Amino acid sequence: FAGTDAAAVARREAFFAKRLMPAVHSLWKDGWDLKLALRRVEEEARVDDDDDLDAIVEACRYVTRAIEEVDEAGLDTHPPPRPPKGQRAFASGGSRASKKKSGATSASYVPPGVQIKRPLGAYMIYANEARPVLLAQHPPEWARNISEIGKALGAGWKSLSAEEKAKYSEKAAALKKQFEEVDLPAAIKRAEEEEEARVEAEALKEKRAREAAAAAAAAVVAAREERLKKRADEAAATAA
Repeated sequence: FAGTDAAAVARREAFFAKRLMPAVHSLWKDGWDLKLALRRVEEEARVDDDDDLDAIVEACRYVTRAIEEVDEAGLDTHPPPRPPKGQRAFASGGSRASKKKSGATSASYVPPGVQIKRPLGAYMIYANEARPVLLAQHPPEWARNISEIGKALGAGWKSLSAEEKAKYSEKAAALKKQFEEVDLPAAIKRAEEEEEARVEAEALKEKRAREAAAAAAAAVVAAREERLKKRADEAAATAA
């Protein structure tokens, strides 16, 4: 496995990808113990009487020794914490609201992530009022024909006078005003609160993960110190 030539590199990559990492993943219930995985790789190679048995055993022992040296040096092998995902606001500088598509600058603009139904326009208000009347005037078979219903509603809208259409336009304007001044701001605020809660939960999760990693590192250090103490005791006993 030693060397910088292509063959040596390929052997190392094959060892880690095809032997060590599968063994590591098979031990996830035991806490992803790399040294235990190396022992399993060596045991499996011996059981299978692998053609590369000597090289595999040597590789396992070299990696095991490297792990022990890292432990003895007390080096931190845990990756730095990632920043919580989704730290962004909805309404002001650098926010989602600043990412509007070109032309979407009206008070009715709904920022991404905000769940809310838009207000009905004049025609849809008319259609909602006229549909029950149309259905009552026709047999059930006709009511199942969406195309015919649409045509009838469109024809009815076109037949309205300007004054009649203006009434629906007034209703639509009132709904739009309610949407822009009350409903949409409330929905944006609710989305912001939900986003903040999610970010806080993510940060707490990251914090607990760091604490668990620190506890695991402390356990490794304690085990190393215990091992060194045991070796010292054995050496003292031998000398005596």
